[in-house]
Amino acid sequence: MRQRTGKIRYLPVAYTCYLRPIYQLNGDLQMSNFTYKKEDPIAMMTQFASWGLPQTMVVAKDPKISMEEAFKRRIDNDVVAAGASPKTVRHCEYIGRLATDFFGKDKEMTTLDIDDVLNYHDHLASWLRPDTVRKALTDLKCVLRWCAMRGYRVLHPDFIKLPKHEKRTVNFLTEEEVFEFINVVRQPRIGLSEQGRLRNVAICELLYSSGVRVSELVALNRKQIKRREFAVVGKSKLARPCFVSPRADHALKEYLATRKDKNPALFLSTEEEKRLSDQSVRNVFKRVCMMSDFEGVHPHTFRHSFATNLINHGVDISFVSKFLGHESLDVTKIYLHFTNQGLKKIHQAVMGC
Repeated sequence: MRQRTGKIRYLPVAYTCYLRPIYQLNGDLQMSNFTYKKEDPIAMMTQFASWGLPQTMVVAKDPKISMEEAFKRRIDNDVVAAGASPKTVRHCEYIGRLATDFFGKDKEMTTLDIDDVLNYHDHLASWLRPDTVRKALTDLKCVLRWCAMRGYRVLHPDFIKLPKHEKRTVNFLTEEEVFEFINVVRQPRIGLSEQGRLRNVAICELLYSSGVRVSELVALNRKQIKRREFAVVGKSKLARPCFVSPRADHALKEYLATRKDKNPALFLSTEEEKRLSDQSVRNVFKRVCMMSDFEGVHPHTFRHSFATNLINHGVDISFVSKFLGHESLDVTKIYLHFTNQGLKKIHQAVMGC
């Protein structure tokens, strides 16, 4: 164990208040019925080890830190420094605003107790989805852990219990329904130019053909697609190959034939000569649902439909995972719960369907 003469700078005091209060009195460290002299840190370390706590911890120079500052510094130190995407950073900032809006920006992290967290949970659960509540509490635990590792006496993160994941459902369309949806997109509409109509068709065809995320779609450039293939870098930060079907290739060529600009972006806004945003793509799907019998179809629905179609055609789950750019097979396995041709064939054979 590392020791210094004079002031003890390496003590696990950041974690001491997790289990029982600690006070500085007349040069001694008093903890419930335990009293340790500064000159005898060994006994204190032994006691912490018996509690399963770290034996060394740097003591913060400033004993207080506001909630706003804690969330901001944790994002800078852990999220941004880890190379997270701008979207992830924005989401963490949003979660931080949820906390500061409820507790107040100047709320001291060292005064946060379990009752505060329970009230925060009840507040979030009254208007947010369970998974968003879980994410907010998870981020709060990360901030508390960040504070503790830097010597602040804060609530132990393990005292915060997370709600269960909400049961996920995968909304997807059959191949026939996908083509019916695209036929609605193909219809001329008042206020939409011919170039805009062809662009929207190409967007839908490419989404279904490649299974890319909408953020990956709008980031594409014209020169990226060669011989009906292109590569994208998704959430995993690894490039993966994507492929263009003959239908999607034809739709892209029709759209690009109307383009006279030199903008490298594959898809442009018809109002301004700038790259199309992911929200604009979502609005295309929203308008189609409003003018048809389709409900709740989003760009991500086409990604689900792409994966479901692959599984229905007997493609191995590991290959489906690579098509989608999933880091873990567990994420891809959710599709098996909603489409299983093997079970269907067994049922048909037994029931005589």
